[in-house]
Amino acid sequence: SCRRPATSRYLSDRFGAPAARADCTAYYKVMLSPNDRAVDIDPRRIYEIDFLFASKGEAMMSRWGHAMYRLIICAPERTKVGPECRKDVSQHVVAGYRANVLDAGINSWKGLTGGYPSRIFFYGFPNIIQEYNQDELRDLFSLPLRLSDDDKKILIERFLEQYWGYQGRYAFLSN
Repeated sequence: SCRRPATSRYLSDRFGAPAARADCTAYYKVMLSPNDRAVDIDPRRIYEIDFLFASKGEAMMSRWGHAMYRLIICAPERTKVGPECRKDVSQHVVAGYRANVLDAGINSWKGLTGGYPSRIFFYGFPNIIQEYNQDELRDLFSLPLRLSDDDKKILIERFLEQYWGYQGRYAFLSN
């Protein structure tokens, strides 16, 4: 139930079996790229989730933009989750799927045809601002999603499940 929270919730809801009651808070911690700092994405500390879109860039792989999710996480010192959490930009985390490129340089053909593995990455929002706005001169658009608290929890659980267990193929042409 901790490593696959979305699946556990679905099976519990679908078949009426009680969900396992384990302390899963350790699984709320993920490592942020690129600096490998651990961060807690506990759904109870997330005010909202935005759809985050980066405009097209000059590089071939950036011509269509990039879509991600921005998790509006409240600063640890906040006692209440609410709109003021939007000001805690240093605490916001971005979740997005990317090719996991370990080569010295990007091979365009491998990227187009599924030669790279794909996985979910988590970044600090300031890192995303640096990457897209300052390094690549691309615009970022952050659009709040209208999600209930339960919807947010389900989405976060799915992100965590993907983080702990998903490894796919990045196939640009067939995506």
